[in-house]
Amino acid sequence: MAAQRLADAYRFGDGVAVDFAAALLYARRAADQGSAVGAYHVGGIYAVGQGVPADNREAAKWYAKGAEKGQEDCINNLRELAAEGV
Repeated sequence: MAAQRLADAYRFGDGVAVDFAAALLYARRAADQGSAVGAYHVGGIYAVGQGVPADNREAAKWYAKGAEKGQEDCINNLRELAAEGV
């Protein structure tokens, strides 16, 4: 998905300047288009607070979307958040 590739580029500075707002925009777009990896990246952005306030509840919401599609990193991160009481 093009949106996911753009999200990765902006989040990690791959060929463009790091821009967390753009990364979130494109990762959300990818997730809304059904990308489990997009949901993983949205969750990660919220989990660590990249350009947004850190919010584990919001991260868990996005990780759950990816987990529903079988995305292993989402499943693992969701388990970790649940163990922390989120």
